[in-house]
Amino acid sequence: MKLEAVESPVARAVNGVLSLSDQEVAAELIERLGERLTGLLEITATTTRADKRSGRAGDAERPQALRAALQATRALAIRYGNEAARGWFMSTNPDFDMTSPVLFLRDTRTPERLKRLVTCAVQEVS
Repeated sequence: MKLEAVESPVARAVNGVLSLSDQEVAAELIERLGERLTGLLEITATTTRADKRSGRAGDAERPQALRAALQATRALAIRYGNEAARGWFMSTNPDFDMTSPVLFLRDTRTPERLKRLVTCAVQEVS
């Protein structure tokens, strides 16, 4: 997701994720959120409940889910820091029907829902 308000530090941070490689996205998530939460995000981003039951891997598009997770992380970290960003991913959230962003990400399969994840994080800091 690209934010239009490019003068904003939040928009610059969020938009900067778009130029990163998949490996850079994963490395920054590990740096900001830690290995355990990043691992959980990777698992939930690549595997749905149906995939777990059938033994199939997730969609090839799932790197976009990790990219959206990093955009949300950067937005939150600008205002509140990395620790608060970690907490945001694990806490229940009314914007996601009282589930955590991690669980919302697990069940997300469309660009619109990934955009919702980033939008909610950006709104949190606005």
